[in-house]
Amino acid sequence: MEIKNRINNLRNLMKKYGINYYIIPSADYHQSEYVSEYFKCREWISGFTGSAGTVIIGLENAGLWTDGRYYIQAEKQLLGSGITLFKAGEPNVPTYLEYITDNMNAGETLGFDGKIIDTKTANFLKNELLKKQCDIKSDFDLIGELWENRPCLPKSKAFLLDTKYCGESLESKIERIRNYLLDKNCDGTIIS
Repeated sequence: MEIKNRINNLRNLMKKYGINYYIIPSADYHQSEYVSEYFKCREWISGFTGSAGTVIIGLENAGLWTDGRYYIQAEKQLLGSGITLFKAGEPNVPTYLEYITDNMNAGETLGFDGKIIDTKTANFLKNELLKKQCDIKSDFDLIGELWENRPCLPKSKAFLLDTKYCGESLESKIERIRNYLLDKNCDGTIIS
């Protein structure tokens, strides 16, 4: 019942902001494979605890896309939630991107937290939905507005791994990057 209430509250917020569909991925600001508690928004809204998956909440429907590692777990954890399981990679199962582009109609709006959606996905959605005369709102963390007592962002400090774990010193890696940049006649690079 708690999950259904969360979804209903999210739908009310979506209506407030004029959003018809909202994407909730398993992601953080750096597209990490495993995210901290703060970023477990997909888990919070759906109850599905697997490490990989994407939830789409529509005003009338909801779906979770996950891979074969989690089909059985997802079926159990989604039971009674009103969220449909889409078994990613199975025949005739659309990807969540195909689902969005197939189901959105002209004049509708897709929402997501733009800080946790990768650029490639955002650009794809922008291009496809523009063709359908749909809008995108990427400046809302709707889960953040709803999730009471949300865990804090991690505050641990960065640290260097010892060379025995990574096989090469920091200085050596930086030197190789600098040499590559010089070879390619570049002034710098961005590494995130």
